[in-house]
Amino acid sequence: HGKPYPAVYATALDLLGRVGSGQQRVAILGTMRELGAQSALQHRDVARAALVSGADLVVGVGDFAAALHEVAPSDPRVVAIPVDAAQAAALGVKIYTLASEPFKFPEAVLISGGGEGYGEVAFQLDAAQPGYVRVDNRLLKRLFGTFAPSRGDLVLSKTGELLGIMVNRDYCALVKNFTPRTTFRAGDDTTAQSTGAVLDSLVARVKALPLGLQ
Repeated sequence: HGKPYPAVYATALDLLGRVGSGQQRVAILGTMRELGAQSALQHRDVARAALVSGADLVVGVGDFAAALHEVAPSDPRVVAIPVDAAQAAALGVKIYTLASEPFKFPEAVLISGGGEGYGEVAFQLDAAQPGYVRVDNRLLKRLFGTFAPSRGDLVLSKTGELLGIMVNRDYCALVKNFTPRTTFRAGDDTTAQSTGAVLDSLVARVKALPLGLQ
């Protein structure tokens, strides 16, 4: 009812987070009009709020489609599990910061997802595929081990910042942040979260990508 200004969305998302437990909750965001110069910023703010609202699925229409693309990983195959510093120390893993300017690096370090090795590789911007960079695997300079680029490999800058994750042998999905688009809560009972429907929607998103990104 009325124009969907940010305050209206904030109220609706707060309500969504408090009701419907045990049922699939879907947030559908439609373009907010008459916001002037602050339009893009306020669409991003609402998109972030929707992604952490408890909704099982967030759908962006109009200006919100671009906002969601900016604030959340664009590739549905990027999965993140949150850990704190103590858990990271117990696991013996290194914490990497995200690259603030990923496009300033003409070369990157590719680390095999299976731990077989790592090497230096050049990557190129592809204007037709925003959110991804094309890895020139023909010029891979192996520094340790024998492997070929494949899905799940990590791509780091030479200064040790995380650039993204390989989604196939040719393309790396840039990781700008880890704001989740879809969230599963761990526990014994996952059926109440409609995980099947959510996973089906993620599969559909992958199939809708251009063939080279699948």
